Amino acid sequence: FWAVWILQHAALGRFSGIKPFLPYLGILLFAAVVWALDELLSARALGAVLILLADPVLDGIRWADSNAHYVVAVIAYAWVIMGCLWMLYPWLLRKWLQRLAPTAGSLRGYGVVKAAAGIGLLAWGLALA
Repeated sequence: FWAVWILQHAALGRFSGIKPFLPYLGILLFAAVVWALDELLSARALGAVLILLADPVLDGIRWADSNAHYVVAVIAYAWVIMGCLWMLYPWLLRKWLQRLAPTAGSLRGYGVVKAAAGIGLLAWGLALA
């Protein structure tokens, strides 16, 4: 649904003629994915979400006046790269998590660090607004 919605609102140029058929193509594509994939790994699903999530973020910062929008753009493009890697090579996520967080405590520690970084980015964004 999300990919069809993004394509419906995108400027497709000479391919604009397929916009009326996008909902039907989306349903067919979903059915093909369910039929063709033996298992939809969570790493692939997370990769797809990361790829799709970058579009509204980049649309939101496109007309920002400050130079701080470059930070958000770099994060969004990092999401796209990570999403592509996880969709193509889902075992990479498992290997990286085993290497970065071998215990549950270290995984929680990374979660605290990421939450603090998110709060810091939010505070910085609110201070610039």
